Amino acid sequence: MAQSGEPNCAASREPSLLSVNASTQDNLERLGWDTFFSAQAADHPGLIPARVSRPDLNRYHLLSATGPLVGLLPGRARSAGQSKADLPTVGDWVLVSPIEEGQEDADAVPTVLIEVTLNRKSKFSRKEAGERYDEQVVAANIDTVFLVTGLDDNFNVKRIERYLLLAWTSGASPVIVLSKVDLCENLPPRLDKVEKIAMKTPIHVVSATNGQGMEGLREYVTRGKTVALLGSSGVGKSTITNYAATKSKSVSASQISAGKTAEGREKPPSNSFSKTCRLEQSSR
Repeated sequence: MAQSGEPNCAASREPSLLSVNASTQDNLERLGWDTFFSAQAADHPGLIPARVSRPDLNRYHLLSATGPLVGLLPGRARSAGQSKADLPTVGDWVLVSPIEEGQEDADAVPTVLIEVTLNRKSKFSRKEAGERYDEQVVAANIDTVFLVTGLDDNFNVKRIERYLLLAWTSGASPVIVLSKVDLCENLPPRLDKVEKIAMKTPIHVVSATNGQGMEGLREYVTRGKTVALLGSSGVGKSTITNYAATKSKSVSASQISAGKTAEGREKPPSNSFSKTCRLEQSSR
């Protein structure tokens, strides 16, 4: 969810991307930059911090203090026999260098070379089967994750327990969001079941349809924080995202879906950033 005041992109067409001033530093902090990442970047002077908003097959869409960038990964990084977990993913902070070749189109998004992927604060990952089991990180550096479950036929306490374990393992702070309360006729017993397994995790009962309880989610949507939504398809993740985008100066959110296989088993989470769910932080 892009906020109304995005990082100032006026400098994104300047010949040098390396200039740092109070404005660009503020833009970095709005994107989630803090001392955890700046301490790592200190070992690589001259490189530019940027955050991955979307990976494509051969390039990465990045957000920097001066605007959007397109990042290319050196061939040596792809051919070094690395695990997929070592490759940049959504939410990662990377350090980049400008590519010297001039671009004919002055309005084109600058292309840069990804030199370093910084260590992560948190990560959501899944195992991939193949010749060997490999870890694929689907989202990184998430501060808060909304565990969204519908209070309709989607309600499943065991699933919420699995989501909690996944969130605690990731390093992000979980918040249980029980959606579609407007469709629930037996809230007290369901809420009691969730409270018994929540282990002091905050619980919010909401309806994105009529706005009930939605204001309570805004306390997690603050400057420089990244929020993700984890839940099955159809529980209201997009509706919650859109509500927050129109009702508040909100953080952009990653939607991490956990659907089902053809056999009915739950699939591991995979990132499903929509066009309106970019990693751009709130100015609050």
